[in-house]
Amino acid sequence: MRLRTRRDDRNHSSLCAIRGQSFGSARISESILEAMRQTGRHRFIPEASCSVAYADRPVFIGRDQTISQPFIVALMTHFAELKLNHTVLEVGTGSGYQAAILARLVRKVCTIEIIPSLGEAAAQLLRSLGYENVSVKVGDGYHGPHLLRDLIVGLVGGEPQGSPYAR
Repeated sequence: MRLRTRRDDRNHSSLCAIRGQSFGSARISESILEAMRQTGRHRFIPEASCSVAYADRPVFIGRDQTISQPFIVALMTHFAELKLNHTVLEVGTGSGYQAAILARLVRKVCTIEIIPSLGEAAAQLLRSLGYENVSVKVGDGYHGPHLLRDLIVGLVGGEPQGSPYAR
């Protein structure tokens, strides 16, 4: 039997808050909430920020990047309408948190990160946590879809400066 910790309580509170939120008629599915429950967000942020790991807000992860707030992660995952047999391309790996959530919901996740130190750290962390269905590449995701012949769903976590789509 596993004892609950304060971190478990914060994660539970965060997920309860997400369950109560909606975006139009969208309600976050239990499978997404369960994937988030099983994925410790605190493992994907710097140790110094662990006290806010489960707050519903973005957290800096270094290199002027953030890990998205839990509700946004849940909402993006919801709108992707994922199926177990899907292959997902995620552009903007960051710390690997979104990829870890996706990996619990689909067959394969390919994720690409333009910042080498973030991509390498995410790859190492995901490997150490046993995510065998996640492939992390370091490179420019602007041309990412050609990496996957069987791409089903694509998620973009942000717009890098200099992107033709940046405003």
